[in-house]
This record gives sequence, C-alpha cells and structure tokens, in this order.
Amino acid sequence: MDGEDPGIEPDLLTHHLSTCTACRNWEADAVRLARAVRVNSADVIPDLTPGILAAIGQERAPAWRGVGALRVALGVVALFTIFLNAQDLFLADYIGHTTRELSSFELALGVGFLSAAWRPVRAFGMVPLVGAFMLLLVASTASNGESFSDMLTEGVHALQVAGAVLVTMLSRTVPPPADRTGQIRLVRA
Repeated sequence: MDGEDPGIEPDLLTHHLSTCTACRNWEADAVRLARAVRVNSADVIPDLTPGILAAIGQERAPAWRGVGALRVALGVVALFTIFLNAQDLFLADYIGHTTRELSSFELALGVGFLSAAWRPVRAFGMVPLVGAFMLLLVASTASNGESFSDMLTEGVHALQVAGAVLVTMLSRTVPPPADRTGQIRLVRA
C-alpha cells in the first residue's frame, strides 16, 4: 500500500491473500485506515478578498504615533539641557575637571533626550541609563543629610528629572523593536 518492498514475491502475496481470510480482512482494514487518514474533505474557507481589498489604505497609524506631546516636551527638555551645559562647558571663564566632566555627561544626556524625542523607539534603550542616574542622584542627595533649603539647591537637576520621567513615559508608549525571534534590534522609527 505504501510502495515499500514487502520482502516476498508479489505473486506469493496475492496467492496468500486469496486463500487467507484473516490476512484479507487485515488488508481491507489497513486500506480503509490509510484512506481515512490521507483523504479528507477540505475545510470550507471563506473568501476574504473583498474585505482585504476594501481595507487597503484604511490602516490606522500605530498607536505610538499619538505621543506627540511627550516628544515635544522631551525635545524642549533636551534643548534646554544642551544649551545650559554647552554654555557651562564652552563659555565659562574657568571650568574645573569635575565641572567639565559633569557638563560633558549632562550635554550627552541632552543629546540622548533629543535623540529619543526625534525617534521614540530609542527611548526604550535609554531607560536603564536615566533610571540609574536618577536613582544615584536621589540617593546621594538624601544620604548627605542636607537640610530642606540645601535640598532645594538640587533643583538645578529638574531638567534631568523631567527628561528621565519623559523618556520613561515615552518608552512605555512605544513598543520595543523586536524581530521574529523576539530579539531586540535597531529600527528607525
């Protein structure tokens, strides 16, 4: 039945089946089973062509395109961060080693904020950096035992805090890029 060599002459097999009722019944059952397994009616599939053709051009924009306000706010924070730190870094009369490094980092942070505002999918990758920065900033401020008025001087970090909050919010509204295997990959938004 399946085309394999039975291991005996075909004439002997035919003769045996003509004389042995048990083997003939077994062969009939095997033929019925093989046919039942192999031959089935195809399921009825509805024709979806008209609906598909009607939907062409009707696709909605991805949900993350509605995050314009977050992008604008993050862009404003980014530009202020870049402007203020570029001014400290390049226009100050005297700048010490620590100030130069801090201004460089905050300038780079502003560029990262601007990049995430421009292409929101990049916000997803910035969350660990800004999260660690904010956590360390809050922890170091709180651990110094400063008074309330001293803590108000930390208000200069309001732009970084605002940027961190906006990047985190943006990362939650934009799906992370993933290929078919679920691996994160770089994508232009």
